[in-house]
Amino acid sequence: MGKNNSLRDINGLFIPPALRYCAAVPPGLVGVWLIIVPRRFQVNVSFVGWYGRSNCGDEAFKEAHRVVLPDAALAWFCEERLAANPDTRFVLGGGDVFLDYYLDCIPADANFWVYGVGIGGTREYDLVVAHKHRINGIWLRNRGDVEVLNGLGVQAHYTPDSVFNLRKQTLAWVRPPRGLLPRLYVILSNNLYQSAQREGLIGRLCYLEYFKHELASSLDWLAQFYQIILMPFSTDPNDFDPGFCADVYSLMHKFNRKTNGDPAVRFLGEAPSPMKALEMLHGADMVLTMKFHGLVFATLLGVPFVNIGLSRKNQMFCADNGLSHLSIEDYSFSKDRLLEKVKAAESPEARLAVQNLGAELAGLAEVAAAKFRESLRAS
Repeated sequence: MGKNNSLRDINGLFIPPALRYCAAVPPGLVGVWLIIVPRRFQVNVSFVGWYGRSNCGDEAFKEAHRVVLPDAALAWFCEERLAANPDTRFVLGGGDVFLDYYLDCIPADANFWVYGVGIGGTREYDLVVAHKHRINGIWLRNRGDVEVLNGLGVQAHYTPDSVFNLRKQTLAWVRPPRGLLPRLYVILSNNLYQSAQREGLIGRLCYLEYFKHELASSLDWLAQFYQIILMPFSTDPNDFDPGFCADVYSLMHKFNRKTNGDPAVRFLGEAPSPMKALEMLHGADMVLTMKFHGLVFATLLGVPFVNIGLSRKNQMFCADNGLSHLSIEDYSFSKDRLLEKVKAAESPEARLAVQNLGAELAGLAEVAAAKFRESLRAS
């Protein structure tokens, strides 16, 4: 008897749906011997999020999903209205995507999972509660959001950002040799500046112009001790990070000085792919980042960082993980404050804390991924 999709063999033996079987039949013992072989988990999974928009952090989710669900047929969508399909599991995530913009992509009569998502605030809590009857499982990347939703009657679970599932792939990487100076990567974001322009938020625009000048002055000083690389993470027209990088770069005064043949300050004009970004940051000695996934990538790799971003998720990541001393509070940036945080990040204690945190969060992400995977299988 060869492969058989029936739930019973020729003798009426029940085979669970999660198993596919074949039988080795010695002569004279037809229908007696049975070898049970576990069926590989093969299912169609459609993820909904900010995909295909040239954002390094969101594209990294795809790499993580391939690790978490290696045998599934995966697809990623952003704006498409998806059709109901009983053979497809719909997943919202990752990122801060519990919004009507993304929910509208999922068929209205379909249940779905939430995996690796952050919650932006009170309105989104209400939105989760309104859809809880449709949610088969929910894993959130902020512990505080898990606590709030559990209190609202939603059985939510914690997972670190799903990108931490990529850590094992980086462990065998060989760190590139250090140059004459250690490397400082500066990951900048144009999202808030462009949104402030669109919405006419003059106060925010003024602050961000001040921020650019103060950061340029700070990097001029740090260029005495580091080779500085300005790195964009997004090239979407509405989140065009190279523009912000170029503004800061043009405000600096020491970018023509060369160190051992290399410029003291480099400006990368394009956002790298997720794995290329990880590879580059693997050679970093420190990271300054406005981007949330700059924090994630640095922690995953065990590289000390300073958060200079203006988002709730950045502040929550640092606070949740005991690293607020490596974060500058929103709208309080100054050269003196940055240099104070850099000094703290340079300490051996900070490096060890980030390395240990990266290992811990990768382990927690792996456990949460296994539970997410089993939930998909059980449906």
